[in-house]
Amino acid sequence: MPRLSLARKASLASLLLVLLLPGLALSGGDLRRELLKVYDGLIKAEREGADVAEAALKLDRALKLINEGGRTGNSTALREAERIISEVRAELPSLMEEGRAKRRLFLVQLALGIGLSGLGGVLAYLYAPRLVWRLWLKARRDWKVRKVARR
Repeated sequence: MPRLSLARKASLASLLLVLLLPGLALSGGDLRRELLKVYDGLIKAEREGADVAEAALKLDRALKLINEGGRTGNSTALREAERIISEVRAELPSLMEEGRAKRRLFLVQLALGIGLSGLGGVLAYLYAPRLVWRLWLKARRDWKVRKVARR
């Protein structure tokens, strides 16, 4: 077997790398599985209360790219879909935290609303009769009371 020079080895390695690199990327089926895993994470984030509309649109775009890449054999579309999926996967922890923060804020607002309603009810129970009678007396303070003969 003839010995290859260093330059020929480097050019052969780069040629193999260029030819095999698109094949090393995830295939359409693998990308679909990854997309489903990320979609499952989005469902969990939505259950936590996060707004996942933008991320879902990104995953929809990735799915279209996967379908296009699988149909036409376009490796650029598959790489773009892989990039979008990894981008959404990276957003998942912040979406989960956003959902938890929204849930905590909702619970605080709910507790404040219930507490203030209860406080308003107690204050109305305690002070409303006095207030109503005072206003009634002020409105009728010029009235004169007379004795009416019985029939």
